[in-house]
Amino acid sequence: MSLDPPKNVLVSIRPASEIVGYSSVTLTCSSDANPPVQNYAWFKEGGTSSVGSGETYNITISSNSSGWYYCVAQNEHGMLKSASIDATLKAGHFYILPIAVGVSLFGIVFPLSIVLFMKRESLRRGKRQKRNTDESDYGDLRKHY
Repeated sequence: MSLDPPKNVLVSIRPASEIVGYSSVTLTCSSDANPPVQNYAWFKEGGTSSVGSGETYNITISSNSSGWYYCVAQNEHGMLKSASIDATLKAGHFYILPIAVGVSLFGIVFPLSIVLFMKRESLRRGKRQKRNTDESDYGDLRKHY
């Protein structure tokens, strides 16, 4: 049995479906190594330092974290870099959440503002009618004196 650096270093992503804004994904690094891998380090392409460590790396994908990731597996006999995996937001989907929130808020705020406006107008109308009634009462009092 030979002692070797890591071989066949692979990265997988879960869930494997299309990534939309603020999705949580788990990246998993695996390799064949004898002795076993002692250290897994995670990198984002274009960066210079590690973004995580361990066999798995959990990340919430946003516009800042979107990109290509790879791992480096290391044991006492050497290290090997995996191919990169795409953890990039798909175009257009990042804006679905803010739009959905905006539409939901509009669906609540707009009807509520109409109800409040109508209530305010009703109160104003009531005050105007009371003022007119009070003025006519004073007019009737003036006739008697």
